[in-house]
Amino acid sequence: MPAAVSDRRATLIVRLLLGCYVVFGLHTTVSKTVTHDELWHLPAGLINLTQARFNADNLNPPLTRMWAAVPLAVDGQKGDPEARGPMVGLRFVTANPGSFERWYVWGRTFNLVFAVAAGWLLARWARELWGGAAAVGATLLYVTCPNILAHSSIVTPDAGLMLGFLASLYLFWRWSERRTWLSALAAGIVLGLAQATKFTAVLLYPVLGCVWLGLAIVGRGKAGSVRRESDLQESQPRAAGWQFPAIVVVSLAVLNAAYLFDGTGRRLGDYRFQSQTLSVTSAALGAVHWLPVPLPSDYLTGLDAQRAIMEGAHPVFLDGQWSVTGFPAYYPMTLLYKLPHPLQAAVVLGFLAVLFVPSVRMPKRIHALIGLSVAGLLGTAASTSMQLGVRYILPLLPLMMLYAGGACQVAWAWPRGLRMAFAVVLLVACGASLRHHPHHLAYFNEYAGGPVGGREHLLDSNIDWGQDLHLVREFMRDHDLPRISLAYFGTLPPESLGIDYTLPPGLTAETAPNFQLPPGWYAVSVNYVMGRPHTIHQPDGGSHGVGLNEFGYFRQFEPVERLGYSIDVYHIE
Repeated sequence: MPAAVSDRRATLIVRLLLGCYVVFGLHTTVSKTVTHDELWHLPAGLINLTQARFNADNLNPPLTRMWAAVPLAVDGQKGDPEARGPMVGLRFVTANPGSFERWYVWGRTFNLVFAVAAGWLLARWARELWGGAAAVGATLLYVTCPNILAHSSIVTPDAGLMLGFLASLYLFWRWSERRTWLSALAAGIVLGLAQATKFTAVLLYPVLGCVWLGLAIVGRGKAGSVRRESDLQESQPRAAGWQFPAIVVVSLAVLNAAYLFDGTGRRLGDYRFQSQTLSVTSAALGAVHWLPVPLPSDYLTGLDAQRAIMEGAHPVFLDGQWSVTGFPAYYPMTLLYKLPHPLQAAVVLGFLAVLFVPSVRMPKRIHALIGLSVAGLLGTAASTSMQLGVRYILPLLPLMMLYAGGACQVAWAWPRGLRMAFAVVLLVACGASLRHHPHHLAYFNEYAGGPVGGREHLLDSNIDWGQDLHLVREFMRDHDLPRISLAYFGTLPPESLGIDYTLPPGLTAETAPNFQLPPGWYAVSVNYVMGRPHTIHQPDGGSHGVGLNEFGYFRQFEPVERLGYSIDVYHIE
């Protein structure tokens, strides 16, 4: 088959796959309750966008949530000018009692654009490296990954960060191939946009810096593809020496522009940091306290507040064990339990292929970019106790799929019958990963026991992020229940969905001697069933803390129904 025809077919298949992804994503956006962090991300973005105020919630940069808030701004929504933190979300829900769910669906729809763009970029990178078969294979694995589908269908920065990470690495590779000022400008702009999505993107600076130093030391090295003579002239170390600092400067300018340069240039000595990391850094630079910081003030104070939270203790669950300091193997085990088996197999085969099969060898600088990114993300995530879900390492997944594309390209060279058999098996296996649609957030692979058995291994946003509260309302309607006893893990008040409820009795040291569970219907979030401590909404509008295993006694009962795999329903007689 001629290469040109193959490329056209590959492009058509990639578009069809991304179109299917959009359909699944849109259905997911309308099928889930407002999730835990999502509650304040959307209205905070509205305040950022319409009021140019970034201190309403500065624990995340504003770019992705401002984009999600565009439909609200077009409608004339403004947001509460006095709200701060999680209260931003609660006041937005209160101010829009009959329409808030619709606005979150609109925000989710806009957020889905990031994931579609990342899928298209992944296909393009795979095609440029190897060909159409690699592009199709990588895209198929991408669009059938429940983790990507779940976190791109809600209003959080994770899908935007995934796109920013992938685009920054891709454009840096393109720049390293050409070394033109235009490619440097493009790399700088995208790197800056990535910084405005989530603080995790700061890892891109040391990753790209290390690769740049390697290029400067060893020179151009062996070419990863055929280049024009003009490209070779532009790729001299001298050009790289000037252009990479320009990339960094451009990225900082873009980051500051996202904050409208609010607080840019504020003196270092004017900041009072909360986190140990920035406090130590600031003390070490005490001699230059007059130094103007080339960052927006809300970006730096938000980064400091986020780092302080990450330095604190958090309840982390892995394989039946609890810890407040985290587990070194948490994220490798998360990838073991949460990734579909076809993706795991394809990644291993792809990695072996790009190492040992000459026809799909990968340029060393791409190995360096991906390897350093993986090490940086996993190392940073493992060094904190805030180990709360696969979403923290979501940018790794497209990079893994890029390797998997190499295996698909190797398979394309097999005899026709064997090649077709491989394609059918891969398509069926990948499609099976979506069989729990639309409950992608609670997805676990077969080794982990599926969505039902996954709770024995991982909790938090890996399975229960408050996404199925509306199913409690539907269950009550179906069973004609005017009231239910509910322990809900989420930030959205159940009464906002019209749910009349009481709290189940908590089993504590004080209540244990006379503890008795009254007969009735109970709906309990999986996180609470498995013993996770948290803060719970009360029917009177208040909240209180839930201790470790306070609702864990429900594990001795068999649920009569599982709502979306994240809420168990019990009938106690």
